[in-house]
Amino acid sequence: MPRLQNMKIKLSYIIAFAISVSIFIWFAIGGKAGLSSINDKKETTPIVQTQKPDAPSVKIDRLQAEYHENFIKLHGRTEAVREVAIKAETRGLVVKTPIAEGQRIKRGTVVCEQDIDARQAMLDQANAVLRSRELEYNAAQKLVDKGFRSPTQALGALAALDGAKASVTQAQIELGNVIVRAPFDGIFEQQMAEIGDYLSPGQPCGLLVDLDPLIIAGEATEKQVSLFTVGKTANITLATDKVSLGSFALSSRGQILRRERSRSRSKSRINLAC
Repeated sequence: MPRLQNMKIKLSYIIAFAISVSIFIWFAIGGKAGLSSINDKKETTPIVQTQKPDAPSVKIDRLQAEYHENFIKLHGRTEAVREVAIKAETRGLVVKTPIAEGQRIKRGTVVCEQDIDARQAMLDQANAVLRSRELEYNAAQKLVDKGFRSPTQALGALAALDGAKASVTQAQIELGNVIVRAPFDGIFEQQMAEIGDYLSPGQPCGLLVDLDPLIIAGEATEKQVSLFTVGKTANITLATDKVSLGSFALSSRGQILRRERSRSRSKSRINLAC
């Protein structure tokens, strides 16, 4: 019996040793096969070489600086350089309106004439008083020269004479005020008083406008104003398609006649004289 047990033990050692050898051989063969497959892959993998793109060609031209004009297009409206309502200087009825609307007139032309009324009689009276004061002064001066009157009495007569002269001047001015004249050359645009109307001092008789030069008023932004220069020429196209030359009448530094605020945008008034 002991001998059979020893044989069983030896047999188990032999089997374990055989299994260990088989495992070692299996790992050895498998490792070589794996390494050979990896080397085959490395050998069969193609090597891709990247090529750098060609550099683009550049063409160089020599340029010289040139001045270019900056054109700004504005829209505006025509205005008169002066517009005056000719007003009466005295009270009275209008008896004459000799000028038609739209007529070009000269300075001093009669545009309205009021009724003389009693103004001529007042002038005649003032002239009569003046002659009386002249006689009184001459007589007083002769008496002073002869010693019959004091110089003080002659001075009183002289003061009365000066007052009479002032009254005559006042009556002449009042009589001349019934004739309303144009203060400058221009176009009589509107008749504001008709024959039979009663005018008081300060009420208008007619409207006179001066269109020489003609003003083209436009609106520009503050950035555009900085590009304008006084006296610089500009092309102006009127509503009749007539093209004229004009010049800027305002400074580019913001010396604007009038500024208006429209919503949130600032607008400046630009005048062109043509």
